[in-house]
Amino acid sequence: MRILRLLGLLLPLCILSACTQPSNSAASHSQASAQVAAKSFTWIDRRPIGTMFLSNGTAYTPNNPRKWLNARDLDLSTAAGKEEFRKRMIALANFSITHLKQIDAQGVLVFDIEGGEAESGEYTWVGDPRLVGERAPEMEEIADEFFQTFKKAGFRVGVTIRAQFMFPYPTPLPRRWWEKDKNLARYWSYRTDEEAIEGISKKIAYARKRWGATLFYIDSNNEKALSVIEKLQQKFPDTLLIPEHTGKNPAYLGFSAPLERVDRWKYDLNTEHRKQHPSGFKAILIRNPKQFEKLYQQSLYDYLLPKVQAGDLLMINVWYPDEYHEVVRKLYRTAYGDRCCTWNPNNRRL
Repeated sequence: MRILRLLGLLLPLCILSACTQPSNSAASHSQASAQVAAKSFTWIDRRPIGTMFLSNGTAYTPNNPRKWLNARDLDLSTAAGKEEFRKRMIALANFSITHLKQIDAQGVLVFDIEGGEAESGEYTWVGDPRLVGERAPEMEEIADEFFQTFKKAGFRVGVTIRAQFMFPYPTPLPRRWWEKDKNLARYWSYRTDEEAIEGISKKIAYARKRWGATLFYIDSNNEKALSVIEKLQQKFPDTLLIPEHTGKNPAYLGFSAPLERVDRWKYDLNTEHRKQHPSGFKAILIRNPKQFEKLYQQSLYDYLLPKVQAGDLLMINVWYPDEYHEVVRKLYRTAYGDRCCTWNPNNRRL
C-alpha cells in the first residue's frame, strides 16, 4: 500500500516535470532551423540580370523552323543563310551588351538557346543545352562564339534548364500535341527526386563546362520537391538557381532565388521570412510592366523599390531598348546609392 501511495504522489510530479521539458517536435524544429541556416547559400551580387528570348514569336517558316529572331527572311538551309544568322546573332549579342552596361547587370540569361519549334507557342523551351546540336544545328555552330561575346565583356552567362527530360518529337510540333500523344506527355517528368537530381545535374554540368554558365532558370520544376533544388545547389555551390515554381514556400530561400513574375504572380516576403533567411532573395522577372501598372494601378517603381531595398534582384529583357531600363537604374540607385550592389548576411547594404 505504501508503494502504491508513493507512486500516486510521484506520478503527478513526473507528468508535471514532463510538461516542463522541451517537446521532441520543438527540438526537431529548432534543429531543422539550424540546418536550414547552415545550408543557406550566399550570392551577394544583387545587380540585375538581363534576359534574352532568341526565338520568341510566331515566325515559323520551313527555312527557319526554330523561329530565330522572329525573322521570316532567314534561310538556314543554305550556307549563306547560316552565315547571315551568325552575323545577326553576334550583332544582337553586342547590341544587348550595351543595355547590360546601361543597367549595370551582372550577367545575361538566355531562355531558349535550343530555339522554339511549336506552331503557335504551346511549347516553349527545350531547357537542355546538350540537345543544341540535335535540335538546332545552326545554333550549335555559333553558340560558343555567342556566349563568349558576353563573357569577354565581363558578364556572367546562363541558360534555361527544364526540370523534366526531353523526348524525341516531330518538327514542328502539331497544335495541342500533348492531347494527341498521351505517351509522349506521360514520360516528361522524372519518376523520382533522385532521377531528377541526376538528370538536371547533367544539363547544368554541360552548360558550365562548355560556356562557363553560372545562372540557371529552372523551368517547370515540381514545387513540392524542395530537395531537388537544394541538392542541386549543394552540388553546384557557385551557381545561382532560379526555380519557376516554389509555392511561395520560404524554405526555397535557403538554397535558391525563387522566381516572381510581375505580370503573372506577386510574391511578397514577410518580415519573418526575411529573418529566417537573411541572405535569401527573390529573382523578379519584369515582363509586360505596363500590363502590371494598369492591372494594379501602381507604378512598377513603387512596387519594386521595397523589394530591391530588401535584397531582391531584378531581371529584364535586354535584346531591345526598353523604357523600363531607366526604371531599373533608378531603383538600384535609390536602394544602393553609389556602392552597387552587394548584400551581406546581416541584410544590410554594404
